[in-house]
Amino acid sequence: MLRKKHLYYLFSGLLVIIFIFPFVYLAKYTILISDDLCRFDVSSGTYFENVQEWYLTHNGRYINALISSLPAYNITTYRVIIASQFLVLGIMLYRFVHEILKLFEIDLKNFREIFLTVLVFIVLIAKMPSLFEFFYWYAASTVYLFSFIFFLLFLEFAVSCYFGKKWNFYLTAFLIIFVNGNNELLIGLSNLILFALLINDFLRFRKLNMYLIALNIISGLSSLFLIVSPGTISRQAQHSYGENLIGSIKVAIIYGGKYILTNLFEMPYFLFLIFIFLFIHQKAKFKNYIPPSFLFLISYLSMTSIFFIVYYATGLFQVYTGRIGNLTSLIFLIFAVLNLINLAVYLKGLKNYRIFNSKYIPHFLVIILLSILILKNKNYTDLREDIVGNNLDRFEKKINERNLVLQGYSGDTLVLEKIEGTKILRSGDVFLVSEEWVRQCYTVYINKKYNLNVKKLIFKDPQD
Repeated sequence: MLRKKHLYYLFSGLLVIIFIFPFVYLAKYTILISDDLCRFDVSSGTYFENVQEWYLTHNGRYINALISSLPAYNITTYRVIIASQFLVLGIMLYRFVHEILKLFEIDLKNFREIFLTVLVFIVLIAKMPSLFEFFYWYAASTVYLFSFIFFLLFLEFAVSCYFGKKWNFYLTAFLIIFVNGNNELLIGLSNLILFALLINDFLRFRKLNMYLIALNIISGLSSLFLIVSPGTISRQAQHSYGENLIGSIKVAIIYGGKYILTNLFEMPYFLFLIFIFLFIHQKAKFKNYIPPSFLFLISYLSMTSIFFIVYYATGLFQVYTGRIGNLTSLIFLIFAVLNLINLAVYLKGLKNYRIFNSKYIPHFLVIILLSILILKNKNYTDLREDIVGNNLDRFEKKINERNLVLQGYSGDTLVLEKIEGTKILRSGDVFLVSEEWVRQCYTVYINKKYNLNVKKLIFKDPQD
């Protein structure tokens, strides 16, 4: 038994070193881009003045305004925060795995929980369409990575509440406000789950739970505070489409279901889902479970709520790429894991249910999964190309050369050679070249940082 524990710890450590730590190392090469350049000069007003300006003119995400207005844009601080995000996410994933297993009364030893957490982390990284926008761009991270962490805590609360476990009302209310106030994509999800918990509690115990009623009210008000904010109304004016209620419902129901089915059977992640079921099934007991049809329905409606919000707000179908694609894929994966854990527990108690489940099959699936990811997955092949192809050193050298140019410049029209980002770090000059507002922010940034008086920026190709 001791030997098995050490093997699990050793293998988990190797997986972290090979599949996760290289992405942490990339934080060393990150630079301020896009929105972060605009927020560099947070000293232009007091903290709460900046938060107020954000809410009234830019965006209704009032919690994100509190986070984004913090003075996190010194380059050293910036890189430390980005690197630390991996550690925080890993800890929160472990907490989620540990607490969910405890709620379902599944007895996995600590070394197995760590192993399971590491695998979940690896698959999350592999499944994201844009790692850069999730980890390496602070403005986007605060909206999407932080919201994903809030979502994990919220989902843990929901399962705990369903099983009648003790939970802290005030901490939960605080968490709900954070979920709703940081990213509008989760508003439908949080309100739906809370309402389902309230109805389910009433049907089971034939009385209204006043604490759940209060949480539903808090969730509704905190959602409304974002939806009707001047900043949100200002952002909506930027979209010429959207606000098609019936069309958005159709898109959510049809394409949300299509998305779930496609992702359920997508290789190689299907191997991971089979692994989860078999791995949990070996240790599960027929004790705490949620009726599988009920959990699937809530999961389905929660996923489709994201589709509805995206389409209703923008009139565009953007759930496969970029920041929205990241969050959608991660929430789907967590719901899939939760459903499979629940199903493994539920099926364990059926008298006529039998499954051939050798203890070696889950580990064999893991080996196949990891082999495919390291050889074929785009995020891992891009990482390999960045490291082996010296893309990171080339990128750092170009940034250092530009800094030397800026330090010695004295004119008002600045000509810069365009810098190309790396495969993972797409933080080259693409935003500076394509977006006028980003160039204005960058001009303010370099003028303040290097004490310049630049009024105009021109970018040229390296071969010119």
